[in-house]
Amino acid sequence: MRLLCKQSFEVKGRRVRKIINKIGLEVQRKKRFTLTTVSKHQLPVGENFLSWGAPSTQNQVWTMDITYVWTLQSWLYLSVVIYLYSRRIVGWHLEH
Repeated sequence: MRLLCKQSFEVKGRRVRKIINKIGLEVQRKKRFTLTTVSKHQLPVGENFLSWGAPSTQNQVWTMDITYVWTLQSWLYLSVVIYLYSRRIVGWHLEH
């Protein structure tokens, strides 16, 4: 589609999609990320102590998570601490 626009053709995405489907072409997109989690392993898995639900009293359980997001410049790493009694974020850190 970009090539057609560069050659001064006016094109709409929907029309191009229809033509591609009609002639049986398939779009192959570039893979944007690599999966890093290996879930099919033989290592022992820790017990889930939180399977009983939300904590019933204060100051029992905090949890955290780390994730990363691709931006146009680089990866952003975000870590968050959550207080499960109120389900509020009590701390976070963002880093390039």
